[in-house]
Amino acid sequence: AAGPLAPGPSIVGLWRLLYASGADVVSLAASPVVSVGAVLQDIRDPPAIVNVIDLIPRALALLPPDIAQALDSAFRLRVYT
Repeated sequence: AAGPLAPGPSIVGLWRLLYASGADVVSLAASPVVSVGAVLQDIRDPPAIVNVIDLIPRALALLPPDIAQALDSAFRLRVYT
């Protein structure tokens, strides 16, 4: 029988995901209205994990970058698991 596991590094924190294949993210990325910005996982209060998805109106892509940044109209979707 194996002994107790040695404590490893903590995963507690707010993490920005470099890649996400979850159905909630993929379905939002297919929307004609919004595009997906940052995708985060909030694990600051385990065992609860909150997926945070920044959504950006696609119409902003039609504007010059300096105007689009000035509008800063992204909003955040929180999915609790």
